[in-house]
Amino acid sequence: CAGQGDVVSLAASGKPYPGIGTVSAGVTIEGPNARTATIDAGRGELTVSPGADVTVSGVTLKCQTNCAGTPTVTDEGSLVLSDDAITGNVGIPTSAILTTTPAGSSTPAALKIENSTVSGNDSKSGGGVQTNTGAGATGASTATIANSTIAGNVALQQGGGIAVLASAPGSQVTITGSTVTANTGSSGGGLY
Repeated sequence: CAGQGDVVSLAASGKPYPGIGTVSAGVTIEGPNARTATIDAGRGELTVSPGADVTVSGVTLKCQTNCAGTPTVTDEGSLVLSDDAITGNVGIPTSAILTTTPAGSSTPAALKIENSTVSGNDSKSGGGVQTNTGAGATGASTATIANSTIAGNVALQQGGGIAVLASAPGSQVTITGSTVTANTGSSGGGLY
């Protein structure tokens, strides 16, 4: 188990690492690069607890086994995805990456995606990325996407690439220096 301030370093591997699971402390997980280190989210999707400050860098997050309909990443705290690939996550009800405030909470949730690729994901809403607000929550849900590519994602409903569904005051998505292309959805292929 990693504790507050720990850095978990992953070596290059020909086999996927098991999933991360729930992280409730300030932890950094770093791999060498997204081509040589894969984390199988089907063996434990990444869930960032409220109040936790987590960074994941230099890995691929992909559901390879037991893909039973949960997001690959659920962020209820503060999460940075840097130099990562989030790809091949299919059949999920919300999104490959979901940032949401907990139900009934005033705690904010913040997501930053930088220098990363979110591609080839398939879900009901927000194929690649979705922001949302928990039932009765008042905390803002925000996402910043910088120098990244959101491409080739599919949503059955809104936002093939990105679905902005968060409704609490202060919720927003900011996109800079990024490419959003070739995403499909019944409403808002790239951005809803």
